[in-house]
Formats: sequence, structure tokens, C-alpha cells
Amino acid sequence: EALTTYLKAVEMQPHYPDPLNNIGCILAGRKQFADAIPYFEAALRSKPDYTSARENLANSLRELKRFDEAIPQFRRVVRDKPDDIIALNSLANELAGQGQYAEALPYYEASLRAKPEQPGAHFSFGNALSRLRRNAEAIQQYRLAVEQKPDFGPARYELGISLAREGKPDEALVQLREAVRVEPNNPVFLLNLAKVLAARQSFAEAIPVFTEALRHAPNNPEAHNALGAALASTARLDESIAQFQESLRLRPEGASAHFTLGKAL
Repeated sequence: EALTTYLKAVEMQPHYPDPLNNIGCILAGRKQFADAIPYFEAALRSKPDYTSARENLANSLRELKRFDEAIPQFRRVVRDKPDDIIALNSLANELAGQGQYAEALPYYEASLRAKPEQPGAHFSFGNALSRLRRNAEAIQQYRLAVEQKPDFGPARYELGISLAREGKPDEALVQLREAVRVEPNNPVFLLNLAKVLAARQSFAEAIPVFTEALRHAPNNPEAHNALGAALASTARLDESIAQFQESLRLRPEGASAHFTLGKAL
């Protein structure tokens, strides 16, 4: 009923920006993003400083993966509303999604200055810093994310991985165990927890974790190879050979698995 009324308003007054924007919102709410875009564009032609319509346009372009068009629209929104944390995060996330990590950083920083209590923004900021190999700074952001949201599994996981890179396996294990506690069925979390345990020669604990990871991701050649290596380290050679062979069945070009299978044989 609302859509019919807005369409009637536009029919009577074609350059009326509010109903044009509202039509676009209804269509976008129905996931009809391609149909919504012309209405947002028409609203902006009638009222170029209509920031809400511009943000709606940017979001619809993003949903259609038209990132090169979405980013300039988010930039304009941020220029007009420099303290809009949603727009700042959206622009930063879009830039990071396109691999423009260094360019994304100032927008994460601006968003967090405006509102420090944003675990999601701290996490995304940490990811961008990590991609730039600024590991110590990434760790700070991940720590803030988990302080603000203790059950934030992905932030716990990335913090654990970053700590392991910094040569802090004890701290890394604390975070990776917490990540697995929060998301016990996540095979990536399980696999990397097991890898850190194996690197510390804690094979008795690592092997069940590798096994659990494979229960959730049975076609992961890396996990089969890593489990095989852990089994070989405890002299369970027949079991390790079976894991190396399964790894090579899944990925015949796996040089590491060929090597470790050769050693076990």
C-alpha cells in the first residue's frame, strides 16, 4: 500500500525526492536492488545533497557487487556526514574488500574516534592492519574487540593467530581455545588450534583436535596432512600413512604430503 501511494505521489510530482527515495527503500528491502537504484538516482538528481538517498544508493550498489560505483558514493556520504559511523565503516570495509587496506585505515580510525565501543570496527581495523603486516597494531585492535565483546569468536581467532606470529604461543593458545569454545564446529578454528598445539609438541592434545576439525571438514587436504604429521610424531605410522594418502587423494600436487608420506613409508 505504501509503494502504491509513493508511486502515485511521483506520478503527480515526478521530481519529489522523498517518495523517490522511499520507493527505492521498499524495493531494496525486497532485495530488488537493481530496481531500487534508479529511484535513488532520481532522488539525488532532484536533491543532490540528499545524504540518506546517497547512502541507500551506495548500499544497493554494494549489494550488486558494483564496488567501483559504490565507493565514490560512500566517499560523498562521509564528506557530507564526517561523523556517521555507519558510512565510515561502510567505506572502510569497501576499500578493504578491494584490497585498499592502507586507504581504509583512516576511515576505521575516524569511526572509532566517533564511537570507541565498536567491536566489529575494531575487528575489521585489525584485519586491515594484519594484511599490511602491521601485526602489533592489529593485536591491539583485536584485543579491544574481545574486551568489548568477549564471545567474538573470529576476533579471538585472529588475535590467536597474530600472537602465534609474534612468537607468543601460550597467549595464542588461550585465544584459540576461546575461539573454539565460542564456535566449536568451526573447522578453521579447530585446525589452527591443533597446529599450534602440534608446534609445541603437545601431540596428545593436538591429535583429537585435528580429528574434530576433519569431522567438520573431511575434504581438507591440509588437515589430513597435519594430522598425519602429528600421528607420525607419536610413532603411529600406519595411521599417519592413511592420512597422508588421503591428503594426496584430495590434492595430488601436495608436495609436503608426498614428502611426509615418503618419510613415514
